[in-house]
Amino acid sequence: MNSANLDEQPIQDFMTSEVHTISKNASVCEAARVLVEHGISGLPVVDEMGKCVGVLSNSDLVRRWLNHSNDECGDDFVVAREGPEKTLHIEPADDDLVGHHMSTAVQTVPADRAVVEAAKYMVTADIHRLIVVDLDGRPVGVLSASDVLKMLVTLER
Repeated sequence: MNSANLDEQPIQDFMTSEVHTISKNASVCEAARVLVEHGISGLPVVDEMGKCVGVLSNSDLVRRWLNHSNDECGDDFVVAREGPEKTLHIEPADDDLVGHHMSTAVQTVPADRAVVEAAKYMVTADIHRLIVVDLDGRPVGVLSASDVLKMLVTLER
């Protein structure tokens, strides 16, 4: 593949198609477990019909934790990207739902949109992921900043 052909390549050729979602009515602890279990940094949040209504990211969880840092915390999650492991405590609470902490400014895109167009939008809007949706607004993939970098590395020089 060369850069001339890239202008025509659809997002679906580069997106992560294994999408893990979470209900807006799920607990924050459940969401944290999904993020850690799958080694991902964000989850599309869906309503009862499966339509994407938001995104919950690691940053949202850290913000939530900082706002509740005086609480006694029940669950421990080990976070180790680089260097020594850090433990993040998440307090389980029945009324602490994903819908209260997610970003509702979710950016969605159809799978047939050109990947270059999507990448330019991500840079301009300063976002790390686009949720790829079907015609009904249901998540079918995620295009992350890492996916875009992988795409660039594969370009012929």
